Amino acid sequence: LLITMKYSNFKYLTYNLNNAFLRMYMIIHVVQPRETIQSISNLYNLPIEQLIQDNGIKNPNNLAIGQT
Repeated sequence: LLITMKYSNFKYLTYNLNNAFLRMYMIIHVVQPRETIQSISNLYNLPIEQLIQDNGIKNPNNLAIGQT
Protein backbone atom coordinates (compact mmCIF):
# COMPACT_ATOMS: atom_id res chain seq x y z
CA LEU A 1 0.00 0.00 0.00
CA LEU A 2 1.20 3.50 -0.67
CA ILE A 3 1.33 5.73 2.36
CA THR A 4 1.76 9.45 1.70
CA MET A 5 3.07 11.28 4.72
CA LYS A 6 2.95 15.04 5.22
CA TYR A 7 4.89 16.47 8.12
CA SER A 8 4.45 19.94 9.50
CA ASN A 9 6.52 19.16 12.59
CA PHE A 10 9.53 21.50 12.84
CA LYS A 11 12.14 18.75 12.52
CA TYR A 12 10.76 17.76 9.11
CA LEU A 13 10.59 21.24 7.65
CA THR A 14 13.22 22.60 5.34
CA TYR A 15 13.85 26.29 5.86
CA ASN A 16 15.08 28.66 3.17
CA LEU A 17 15.54 32.16 4.60
CA ASN A 18 12.08 33.08 5.91
CA ASN A 19 10.11 30.46 3.93
CA ALA A 20 9.16 27.02 5.25
CA PHE A 21 8.57 24.18 2.82
CA LEU A 22 6.50 21.10 3.57
CA ARG A 23 8.42 17.90 2.88
CA MET A 24 6.43 14.94 1.54
CA TYR A 25 7.49 11.38 0.96
CA MET A 26 5.93 8.03 0.24
CA ILE A 27 6.21 4.75 2.13
CA ILE A 28 5.55 1.39 0.50
CA HIS A 29 3.82 -0.88 3.04
CA VAL A 30 3.65 -4.64 2.44
CA VAL A 31 0.53 -6.18 3.97
CA GLN A 32 1.39 -8.79 6.61
CA PRO A 33 -0.73 -11.66 7.97
CA ARG A 34 -3.60 -10.50 10.22
CA GLU A 35 -3.25 -6.85 9.14
CA THR A 36 -6.39 -4.93 8.32
CA ILE A 37 -6.99 -1.55 6.77
CA GLN A 38 -7.75 -0.36 10.32
CA SER A 39 -4.47 -1.67 11.76
CA ILE A 40 -2.46 -0.14 8.91
CA SER A 41 -4.34 3.13 9.35
CA ASN A 42 -3.49 3.10 13.07
CA LEU A 43 0.16 2.21 12.37
CA TYR A 44 0.66 5.33 10.24
CA ASN A 45 -1.90 7.50 12.05
CA LEU A 46 -3.83 8.13 8.84
CA PRO A 47 -7.56 8.16 8.13
CA ILE A 48 -8.84 4.89 6.68
CA GLU A 49 -10.55 6.83 3.91
CA GLN A 50 -7.21 8.29 2.80
CA LEU A 51 -5.59 4.83 2.53
CA ILE A 52 -8.54 3.52 0.55
CA GLN A 53 -8.61 6.49 -1.82
CA ASP A 54 -4.83 6.79 -2.31
CA ASN A 55 -4.55 3.08 -3.13
CA GLY A 56 -7.74 2.68 -5.18
CA ILE A 57 -8.93 -0.10 -2.88
CA LYS A 58 -12.35 -1.37 -3.93
CA ASN A 59 -12.92 -3.74 -1.00
CA PRO A 60 -10.98 -2.78 2.15
CA ASN A 61 -12.06 -6.04 3.80
CA ASN A 62 -10.14 -8.03 1.18
CA LEU A 63 -6.46 -7.14 1.62
CA ALA A 64 -4.01 -9.78 0.38
CA ILE A 65 -0.86 -10.77 2.26
CA GLY A 66 2.08 -9.33 0.35
CA GLN A 67 -0.07 -6.62 -1.28
CA THR A 68 1.81 -3.36 -1.77
